[in-house]
Amino acid sequence: MKTITVLEKAYGKHRKFALRAFRHSLSVDLEGLEVLIGKLYTNPHSWVVVELEGEDWEVASNLIQQYYGTICSFGELKAGQVRKGKLIQTGKYGYGLYADIGIDSEERIDAFIPLHAIRHQLVKNEKIPLRDISYACGFLDNFTLEISIDRIDSIKENIQASLSSEQVQLFKKWMKLNLERLIVTGVTRKHLKKVIGETGHINDILAIERMGLLEQVVVCKEGTNAPGLLAEIGRFLPEALISLFIPEKVRAILA
Repeated sequence: MKTITVLEKAYGKHRKFALRAFRHSLSVDLEGLEVLIGKLYTNPHSWVVVELEGEDWEVASNLIQQYYGTICSFGELKAGQVRKGKLIQTGKYGYGLYADIGIDSEERIDAFIPLHAIRHQLVKNEKIPLRDISYACGFLDNFTLEISIDRIDSIKENIQASLSSEQVQLFKKWMKLNLERLIVTGVTRKHLKKVIGETGHINDILAIERMGLLEQVVVCKEGTNAPGLLAEIGRFLPEALISLFIPEKVRAILA
């Protein structure tokens, strides 16, 4: 039996539903291979561990790494490397953001994205407080994003990073499309879609885009008010964290 720890997290009340959904996704991804998917569980930092067994376990492991990414040791990190991560402790505003990027260690080692890098990449170097940028962009705990590693301090085990170019382009795309969005963490896509349907708002959205097993982005149709939609569905999602991405607010902080 071999194990692989992927860059997908399962946590909170929907943890078991996330693992169940991920098992189904893996069975589709690995269809045709001589491999058995064993137990799925989480490590102490909530990253998903997959047990594999069978003749094609190595091929399956490579495919999983390609599709989802895997955790790594601190020593495997290199400047310029791009990794997927989850924002943490976003309510503690200060000199930057922290992201858990899946470093294999007993004590979690996070990547630090300094405020000056965020300002440079997102708000044209304007001296805007991190709280305002986070509010406008919808940053919240477990927000999934790509980061680029800039500097590594091997002695202190510190990682300094910035947003990847692809991540910056995604925010610019959201701005250009000019559609309001809800960022929802802590629930599966299936459950979120059910709540939106049961509250009669399925026709108010264009899509539910998946950021992770328990991280979704609800794309509103043109004319749909995201705060209003939040007011309608929020009470049925007490286990979730929900933020808003409203292009008008982003433009306002730049004005």
